This record gives sequence, structure tokens and C-alpha cells, in this order.
Amino acid sequence: MNRRALSLLLLTLLSAWACPVVAAPIDAPRAARLKGALGEIKAPAATVRFIDVDQGDATLISIDGKHVLIDSGPPKAADGLVRDLRAWGVTQIDLLINTHAHADHIGGAAKLIEAIPVKAALDPGVIHPSSAYKKMLKALEDHQIPVRQARAGREIKIGSARLKVLAPKDPLFTGTRSDHNANSVVTRLDVGGVRFLFMGDAEAETEERLISDGEDIKALVLKVAHHGSGYATHEPFIGAVTPRVGVISCGISNNYGHPNPGTIARLESHGVAVFQTQLDGTTTIQTDGVKIAIQIEPKAIDPKSQWQIDPNIATAEALERLPTVGAKLAAKIVAHRQAHGPFKSVEALGAVPGVSAKRLGRMAPHLKIGAGGEMEGMEGVVSATPRADGRLNLNTASLEQLKGLPGIGEKTAAQIIAARPLSGPSDVLRIKGIGEKKWAKIAPKVSFE
Repeated sequence: MNRRALSLLLLTLLSAWACPVVAAPIDAPRAARLKGALGEIKAPAATVRFIDVDQGDATLISIDGKHVLIDSGPPKAADGLVRDLRAWGVTQIDLLINTHAHADHIGGAAKLIEAIPVKAALDPGVIHPSSAYKKMLKALEDHQIPVRQARAGREIKIGSARLKVLAPKDPLFTGTRSDHNANSVVTRLDVGGVRFLFMGDAEAETEERLISDGEDIKALVLKVAHHGSGYATHEPFIGAVTPRVGVISCGISNNYGHPNPGTIARLESHGVAVFQTQLDGTTTIQTDGVKIAIQIEPKAIDPKSQWQIDPNIATAEALERLPTVGAKLAAKIVAHRQAHGPFKSVEALGAVPGVSAKRLGRMAPHLKIGAGGEMEGMEGVVSATPRADGRLNLNTASLEQLKGLPGIGEKTAAQIIAARPLSGPSDVLRIKGIGEKKWAKIAPKVSFE
């Protein structure tokens, strides 16, 4: 582990989850936010691991020798997930919870089921046409794993703790921006006086229903919904949960703009200590029912590979992540390339007002003209090369590319990105601002690969 990154280490744990925890230095901002919540955990009652599966979700709950896995990450992370589970001594999953059918949450399920015995599964029962969902259903059937429907009110005893399903609730949501997200399985784990709230990809509608129904959603630890998307984790909801810790699971190489800066700002304005798997790696929280202990596993990031982006296709949000670049300068870079055409070299950015030689020197190691690849490492940045027939892939296109489609402005383009993955026309038609007429115009120009 990178020694400099270790300064972020909150608490040092021994390799086995049931071992004692020893306090270690903590970075000042998060230490201040967590004052009173952290403590020495000599006999942990529960361990919750928010697993780094890149752009996706997977959370392991371990209590009294029982293991519950909430989601199984994207297909490409399946081998790593199985490796990690085995390294942590998991020989059986007592309950597999699929929050919803999107591939970044259930894509690893089929391989997981083949590799590690699963006793039972919990699923919202909202069908999805994706191959990942079909593979998961087949694996469950082949291994004769009983599948129970997830509905609000169901309670599951895990050793000395309880897991309560808070959503979805009948009648299920229909006609929302994303019905699969809106009907995500939401659960609350109670371990003594410490609570964890797991939100799946639930969005505004789910939050509003939980509040209006009077559900007890107060929790010390919040698994932030939808990878920190701007479509979730709104002010009233944060106020109702009153979390001290927020954990966001997303990948450093994601093109969805996750996490949304507004979401981070809202959480931090409420005094929440925010952890992100793309920066902090797998984040482990242990509790004895009174206090919590946290361990992070920061990944070494090579700024010359993973963090290089192409300034000719990067969104303003992605450009803001470059050293010394804020929102205003990012907007100037985008405006300059739109007015004068693509930058022919990294040095050409020196023509942008506000980009001094010194500033360009700080930015240059993170820039590459024609970075290429499916994703070069930052939110909103993709090469998204059109297919041979000229169609644009709606699941990988950048904001600027989407804005080039008939009738698609910046707001609608951002909504398309937030709604990904899109599996077909029905998903697109749920996006606000895209009706049948507009879809008819863009349909010949796009694909869903």
C-alpha cells in the first residue's frame, strides 16, 4: 500500500474480520466529521465491506459467521470479487441480495454462484432483458437456489443483527426516469445501536416515498445511492437519514460523471465524512454496536496512464479534475475547442485564456491528444468511436457527442448519461425530454452496444 495514502487510513485492522482493531492516524477533515463515532473495536459484532468493483456495487456483510452479499458488481469484476471473498474466508453466501437488474449490480452473479455456494437470493422481481440478468437467473435455477421477492417489511435475522427491507413497496413505481432504479431493494442493517442504510440505485421517488411513509431511515452509515448520481441523495433525504459516514461505490474509469459534485457537496454540507471506492478502495467498517472502525485500501494511481484524458473529447466536469483547473477554466477550454476546433497538441492549450505556461505544466502530465481506449480514466471521458455504420453508442458517448444528436441539448444529454446503462428504446423513452417524435429522429443514428 502506498505510504502516503496510508495517511488516510482511519483504523488499522488485522487481516481476519473478527480480530481486534487498533486506532491509527486519520486525515483531519474526516476525523473532525467522525469525532465521537470512531472507537477501538476489540470484539466486532459485524463487518461491512464496501468492495471496490470499479464501476458497480458489491457490499459484503459478515456477522457471526454468516455472510450476506448485496449486489455482485459488473461482469468484468467477477473474478476479482470471487478472489476477494475467498481471501476473506467466505466459503458460503447465506443470502445474495440483488438490488435491481442493471449489469453493474448483478453482472458478477453468475460467476459468483458457480464459484461459491449461495443458500438463498432476494430479488425485486422487476424483469430486465439484459444478458447479465438472464445469466444470473439461469445460474440461480441451475443451482436450485431459492429466490424470494424483496418487498418492504421483510426482516432477515443475521446472527445477532437484523436486516430490514424498506423498499420496494407495492404498487411498484412505473413511468419514472428509471423504474429499475426507483424499485431498487433498500435495506437497513441494525447492529446494536449502529445502523447501515443500503440504497442500491434508488432515486428521488424512492427517497420521497420512504420519508412520506414514515419509515425509520436514520442511520450512522449511508451507502450512497446510484454511485453518487445527482438523481439521488437530496437534501430532505440526507436530513432524514442524518448519516455520519457516506460510502460511494464507483469506478475511476467511469463515463457517467459519478459521483456528482453536487451530491458530494450536499453530503459534506451535512457534516458527512465521504468515502469513495475509486479513491479509497475497498472500505471496511466494523462495529461492536456502539462505535465503528474504518479501514480503507487506497489504490496506487499512475497519473500517466489511468488519469490521462483527451482534452478534445473531455467534458467540462472531467476537465475540472485536472490540477489547477476549476469550473470557469474548464468551461473556457471547452468553449475554445468549440470555437477554434480540436487541439492539435497538448501545448496548444496554452492559447486558452487563463492557461499560463506554469498552469499548463501542471496539467500536461494528465493530458494526451487522442487518448483513445474505451475509457481513459475520468468521469465523462470516452473515445466513443462510432460504429462502421456511423451510429453512436448511447452507453459510451460523451456529453459533447450526445449534444450532436438531433434535438438533444446539454440538459437532455446529461440525463442520458445519468440513466445509463440503456438496453433499448424503452429506457430512452423514460428520459425526461425524449418523446416518441424525438426518438424517431435520433434512433437511426444510435446504438446500445
